Amino acid sequence: MKIRITAERYGGEYVVGSIPSSTAWYWAKRGEEDFLQLLYGNLDLDTVPEEHQLPDWFNIDNLKHGNNIQIGDGFIRVENAETDEEICIVDLEDEETKVTYDELDVRKEVDKDDCIFYGQSYEKGGWYYEEFEIEGEFDPSKLSFTAEYFADWAYLTQLKYEGAETFEGDGIISMEDNDGTIKSESYWIETIDEDGDIEYVLEVDV
Repeated sequence: MKIRITAERYGGEYVVGSIPSSTAWYWAKRGEEDFLQLLYGNLDLDTVPEEHQLPDWFNIDNLKHGNNIQIGDGFIRVENAETDEEICIVDLEDEETKVTYDELDVRKEVDKDDCIFYGQSYEKGGWYYEEFEIEGEFDPSKLSFTAEYFADWAYLTQLKYEGAETFEGDGIISMEDNDGTIKSESYWIETIDEDGDIEYVLEVDV
């Protein structure tokens, strides 16, 4: 049987990266509008000191970069790719669903002289995975997932189906495409103060 899996319905692209503290405070002083235009690649860089220039937001990603559904706002649709018949819907929050969470704390990965940049494009859409062959009937218990945290939210990062013949091998199912409509965007910079508390340097919501 050939299987098709789609991740739906809310999620999107997200990044986490480190930037120098001096650059973070430069943009906090310069203001939200110029910072947003910088992240979009629309700002004249001749107006920005070289040491404070940054790439487009999705390239500030040395700590994390993903694009998938958000756990709690999405689900997995499984179909027979040969007949287009829906086999099942998988709820990632169901206690019987096998989800392993990557608990990496990015705040521990950043130099004390740096701040952390977060960028998120929240979208409604679909994330489409390669079709794959299985022996016999589809067994939901053979599906397993990996997710990672982006700030306070968890995003799907990997799907596996035990025994599946896949391009990557080891049952890992590769994402091939996605589409979506942007519902909102959020960009912010945070630092950790001397007491270990989070301090927000700059926040922009679109």
